[in-house]
Amino acid sequence: MNSFLKKQILHFYEYRMLVAFFMLFTFSSLHSQIWQSVADFPSTERDDGLSFVIGNKAFCGTGYETGWTETGDFYSFDFSTLLWTPIASLPSGMERQYAAGFSSSNFGYVFGGVKTGVFLNDLWQYNLELNLWTEQASLPSVGRSGSASFVLNGIAYVIGGKTSTEEAMDEVWAYDIQQNIWEQKNNLAFGSRFRAAGVALNNKGYLIFGRDENNQYHNELYEYNPATDSWIELSEFPSAGRMHSSLQAVENKLLVLAGVDSNANYYNDMWSFNRDSLLWEEYEPIPSFGRKGGMSFSNGIDVYYTTGINQENLRLKESWKASNPTGIRITASCQELLIYPNPLRDFLFLEIPGYIPSETCFFSLYDSFGQKIEKGTLTQSITEIDMEDRVEGVYLLRLERNGCHRTHKLVKQ
Repeated sequence: MNSFLKKQILHFYEYRMLVAFFMLFTFSSLHSQIWQSVADFPSTERDDGLSFVIGNKAFCGTGYETGWTETGDFYSFDFSTLLWTPIASLPSGMERQYAAGFSSSNFGYVFGGVKTGVFLNDLWQYNLELNLWTEQASLPSVGRSGSASFVLNGIAYVIGGKTSTEEAMDEVWAYDIQQNIWEQKNNLAFGSRFRAAGVALNNKGYLIFGRDENNQYHNELYEYNPATDSWIELSEFPSAGRMHSSLQAVENKLLVLAGVDSNANYYNDMWSFNRDSLLWEEYEPIPSFGRKGGMSFSNGIDVYYTTGINQENLRLKESWKASNPTGIRITASCQELLIYPNPLRDFLFLEIPGYIPSETCFFSLYDSFGQKIEKGTLTQSITEIDMEDRVEGVYLLRLERNGCHRTHKLVKQ
């Protein structure tokens, strides 16, 4: 290492507390969060069904069952008894996969999807009191599958998807539930998305993950403001992009569950994003297979996950409940991890003040497409990462210590 570079390192070391080249490690106890097995989904194993919640019950149905057959049967799940009950199926011939589900008041809805290669634009309403499905106004555009959805102030938003000719779409449509009318909104400014995940929280909509028309998997989290019909990027998920994941809202946090990345890695993990602090936390994973395309739902306190398909193409029907998933108790003080310089040119330095040799910290480096390009272990107080041959651009550095994960954005010039 030449003298000029050594002087640069000293400069950053001396002034590191005065600039924003740091991260916080928060060590958390997972014993306050418990997964438990609950009653299996009461029908055939399947993936890519849908769910919605009305009152104290969740409603799950449709999807692709073993044998490559679309389904239209539905079942309610009681949050109090943790038991399933069959309800009316969609009308015969209306079976489907990759449909979107949402609810408002005492009504649930099924939109679009695909059946034997035909992309659908229809909308079906479920009346809880009558246990009856009736057809509503169809989307005044082409049929699509794999759209995300959420409901804000009586308006359902249907986002993205794919058609018979497009691998992913950037369209956003709003359905006025009371008026039974569709209206097209501004297209997604950040590009198309297929099999992204959406949810509403505190009068805003949220969208994460999905694949675009160029088969790129994304990890950005966006927030939608219905008053301005606009999106802002809030954060990036602390790992590679995914699709076929679930997004739920509990208290003031967004919970991400499971999914698959572009390298066909299937996940059973659960992460939370705190809307106030803008921080990610990794929680105890589902104690079973990694999977994609399961049905997830929440009563606002607990989170549930059922069905899906695993890495061996085995469709599942097991169901899981995470009790109080946001009730993580902080059990240790925060410590700083210093990262410098940022922006960087040739070398990146990671420093752990008060480093204890018996402790181990792991790092993973991701490129702008979310692909892992390097990983290693921090075995001393200051670790040097050679970035000289890396292309200019944005990178994500993910660090793990004692079960806690943090991610930092880097810029190479």
